[in-house]
Amino acid sequence: MDHNKKIRWEYEGKPDYINGTGAYTEEKVLGYIGGALLPALMIFQLAMGHMQWNIVQIIIGLYFALDLGGGLVSNALNSCKRYYDTPIKPEEKGFAGAVKKLPVFIALHVHPLVIGLLFNDMNWAYAFTWYAAFLISVFIVYKTPLYLKRAVGKLLAMIAIVASIYLFTPVPGFEWFIPVLFMKIITGHMIPEEPYDK
Repeated sequence: MDHNKKIRWEYEGKPDYINGTGAYTEEKVLGYIGGALLPALMIFQLAMGHMQWNIVQIIIGLYFALDLGGGLVSNALNSCKRYYDTPIKPEEKGFAGAVKKLPVFIALHVHPLVIGLLFNDMNWAYAFTWYAAFLISVFIVYKTPLYLKRAVGKLLAMIAIVASIYLFTPVPGFEWFIPVLFMKIITGHMIPEEPYDK
């Protein structure tokens, strides 16, 4: 393994909170592929009649699929690590700068509440159990020493994935939801990593 790979923290360009400012074309393509897969799966399931959703549910469901699928891949990009793991720059105003603040970024992820209530017959137990598990996991990783964060994040994600299979009935159309959410945030966004350059 080459331990002399170039690590680059500096970046410039138009603020990009999705793929990270200055993302290479191939990095953006990977993020877009991730963002397309789950919506495509959801559209297929809707076309096959596996879910009977109204138009509001379809719009929100497709947005969640795009956000989580794309975010899972994008959060692993070096360009995203470079963007989110550095201080806010003067030109990063408004939303692009706000999402670099961890509380703001996490506050945007109310997905468990919405899915539990809007897609799961107002299932408050599902909604609040998973939302609490998500927030507690974020807090645990945040407080964990840097040298243990990656392993603790993976442990928490494994527990969540197993629990989502054996302790709760998956919500139709969102069977993938808990694994992808925890991989996106707990093993992705919450884990600082050096951003390698090509």
